[in-house]
Amino acid sequence: MNTPPFLMGIALLFWGMQTGFLVFAAVMAVLLETSQFIKSRWEFSEKEYHRIFDLCGLLLLGAGGIASTSEDIRVPVLGLAQWLPFIFLPIIAAQAYGSRNKLTMRTLSWFLRRRKVGLAEKELNISYIYLGLCLLSAGAVSPGRSGEGIFGPFGTRTFYFAVATILIWALFSMRTRRVHGSVWVILIGCAAFFGYFGQIGLHELQKHLEATVTNWIGQFARREANLLESQTALGRIGQVKLSGRIVLRLEPQDGSSPPSLLRELSYDTYGNTVWRATRQEVGDLSIETNDVWRLHPDVPSKSSVRISGYLHKGQGLLALPSGTVELRDLAVGSVKTNVLGMTKVEDGAKFIRFLAKSTPTLSNDSPPIPEDREQIPEKEEAVLAQIAEELGLNVPGKTLDEKLRIIHAYFQNNFSYSTYITAKHVDPEKKKTALAMFLTETRSGHCEYFATAAVMLARQAGIPARYATGFAVQETSGKGGMYVVRERHAHAWTLVYREGDGELPGLWEDFDTTPASWDEIEAQKASFWQPVSDLWARMTYEFSKWRYSKTNFRQYAIWLLVPLVIFLVWRIFFSRKRKRIGAGSVANAENVWPGLDSELYEMEEELAGRGLERMQSEPLTEWKERVQATECVPAEAFKTAVELHVRYRFDPHGLDATERELLRENVRNCLRRLSRKDAVGITDGHIAAKPQIK
Repeated sequence: MNTPPFLMGIALLFWGMQTGFLVFAAVMAVLLETSQFIKSRWEFSEKEYHRIFDLCGLLLLGAGGIASTSEDIRVPVLGLAQWLPFIFLPIIAAQAYGSRNKLTMRTLSWFLRRRKVGLAEKELNISYIYLGLCLLSAGAVSPGRSGEGIFGPFGTRTFYFAVATILIWALFSMRTRRVHGSVWVILIGCAAFFGYFGQIGLHELQKHLEATVTNWIGQFARREANLLESQTALGRIGQVKLSGRIVLRLEPQDGSSPPSLLRELSYDTYGNTVWRATRQEVGDLSIETNDVWRLHPDVPSKSSVRISGYLHKGQGLLALPSGTVELRDLAVGSVKTNVLGMTKVEDGAKFIRFLAKSTPTLSNDSPPIPEDREQIPEKEEAVLAQIAEELGLNVPGKTLDEKLRIIHAYFQNNFSYSTYITAKHVDPEKKKTALAMFLTETRSGHCEYFATAAVMLARQAGIPARYATGFAVQETSGKGGMYVVRERHAHAWTLVYREGDGELPGLWEDFDTTPASWDEIEAQKASFWQPVSDLWARMTYEFSKWRYSKTNFRQYAIWLLVPLVIFLVWRIFFSRKRKRIGAGSVANAENVWPGLDSELYEMEEELAGRGLERMQSEPLTEWKERVQATECVPAEAFKTAVELHVRYRFDPHGLDATERELLRENVRNCLRRLSRKDAVGITDGHIAAKPQIK
């Protein structure tokens, strides 16, 4: 190890106490710290270092697969981070017990292995990198686990000071002696003091940025449906624009046709461009075996469709076909419904894939009340009454179907679909509402205009009606009979109530008056990159389907990596006879750089103890001139020693026996001068002459 004794062990124990892996941490600490007291080293070739690092990569892949099986989105990331010290233990152990104190960049990068020179040849001591991984992993504790350390709580303050202590210990071992110790202590104390308050400020900044970014993204994403009200875009100038992101996938089962509409919510009261749900009586469904939830236990289903989608934090509204009677394979903690047909799930996974069985002649909504027939805003009442009279909707004797055909034809023949609302849609004198302008002036708008107007005309004709929101199912995906629902397929339509006839109960029916051209118009807004995003969405869907499936295969798929791990371990340790080398034989090890036994390194340590250490990245020539300027060593002997050392270290031909002995003699002369109490200013007469370089 290239860290101070016991520093790495303390860091590993700290990681173990934070994460609950104390037993493993203790074994790892003993393994790594023991290397500092054992002089013998294993001789690993370059390729074997590569295989050891590849083993770490396989462990990382396997740990990621195991962590991804968690249903909490935070756990995979935090769990994987906690295992990093264990994952990269093989490579740090190889450096600790191997014949090299540093590893080449080629070993640590699969990309650089194809290169022979340049960055690939640079060497790196990974000891302090591994130390940083231990501290990073110690902080990756899942929410709710912080403070569960074996030897007591590790709260935010205690954790910070523990990390600061380990870092100060590490920095102390690398401190420069050119600066007085008291100055170093003051500087490191200031850094620790301001760092404590800085990390508090960064935490607050993070929370602020998260809130800001979330709000910014929310302006472009589909708004979460509100159980109490739906703020429409009636009268709002500009273009209604939603993305092409896929939010649902449908697979009709047993030859069933896909539903044309999937409803999330419905509302019963309108006023000032806002639809509200005045009734919120909620009921809980009971679960049966195999994750089956029944809305109507005694009613057989006539069609079924498998729906796949995502939940936010394990909860959300289900978009369901009309007359849904049963939900199968829905792995959630609870299912709630209300009298307006809402179905909400809680305590579920991020991804759900369930079977919805439905019967078109059934309704999950409560029967109508007088407000469903009579509630018409006063500002729109006159306009609606005039249109109803012109259409003859209140002529005695007209049936429900006749009235609906009249209303549908009225919108299809006289109105057009548009997502762009201009100033013409708004009365400059504010005498007419946005709905009245739509019905009498502009006669164009998006689905919210058509749905709201149809509800009011139906009520004007004496038909109970409500406003519904959800999605339209319009787009197929591939040849497998799958349908996709995008954000831009979000839709609003009308629910009308059909009275029962004695044999069949009354039910709420979907009634959509928006021109059919709206699908083509929305499709024209597809992004150029939609095929790419669709491919990524499909890959994510297939992975989620496997990850959250009930099959036992996903629990054991990680074992597919075991043969690869065994193969790598065999190649590393048993592919050929392993030779162990002694501490003094490092220079003779395979693939070790020549010149590592140069006596100049001994003199460099002696000079470092006198405050003349070579600074990081300082050229050897500059260090030589700086040392010569102090006159603490014989100038000519030191100059010759440095020049011979450079040749011994980097010249492919190296030094011959005479030159090699000359290097030793010049270094001895310099060391003798340094050992004298009166080193400065004394002239040594036994300086060997500079050799003739061939």
